[in-house]
Amino acid sequence: MDDNKIVQLYWERNEQAIVESSNKYGTYCNSIAQNILFNWADAEECVNDTWLHAWNSMPPHKPYILSTFLGKITRNLSFDCYKRNHRDKRGGNNIYLVLDELEEIVSGNDNPEKQLQEKELRKVTTYEKYYTSLMEKLLVSKDDNTVCSPLNTYIAFSMLAEVSDGNTRKQILDMLGTSDIETLRKNVSKLWEINYIDTPVLKSLLANSL
Repeated sequence: MDDNKIVQLYWERNEQAIVESSNKYGTYCNSIAQNILFNWADAEECVNDTWLHAWNSMPPHKPYILSTFLGKITRNLSFDCYKRNHRDKRGGNNIYLVLDELEEIVSGNDNPEKQLQEKELRKVTTYEKYYTSLMEKLLVSKDDNTVCSPLNTYIAFSMLAEVSDGNTRKQILDMLGTSDIETLRKNVSKLWEINYIDTPVLKSLLANSL
């Protein structure tokens, strides 16, 4: 079923919305949860809770891209579950929880529509190259857990590029994999639209943290 029709079912308070969401994105969301939790039972619980959170969020929210919206809910629930399960292990082995807003875990059973959505997301930025380079520099702690948001860091560097010029701006643009400041502005605008969510049950506020 088309995503717009699924969203409309949520707005009509039609429980078929949950069935259609599960049929279309169940494997996708489960792969996200599994890659965070490595536990089948916990992952299944997070995916089931995803549909409930989506139900409570629509209306008033209308997702820009439904797969991203549902994936974000699953990821947030999975991280919460992970933290609960590892609360007593804090300070032990390094656990790098990278809050990667774009590089969602992609299921091997992706349908053509979702593949197109993923392709469009990759068009707005050379995020993968930047992400790989950033992680090598930031995730170097040997004693403490390290948590960072590559997307917020990307936006912070973009703001720095706006107030820079000459060689400094060029170095920032090269690091972000962008050829010019206009392209960077378009990338940041698109990333913001896709990732900023503020609803009663789901918040992704791109501010005040790196």
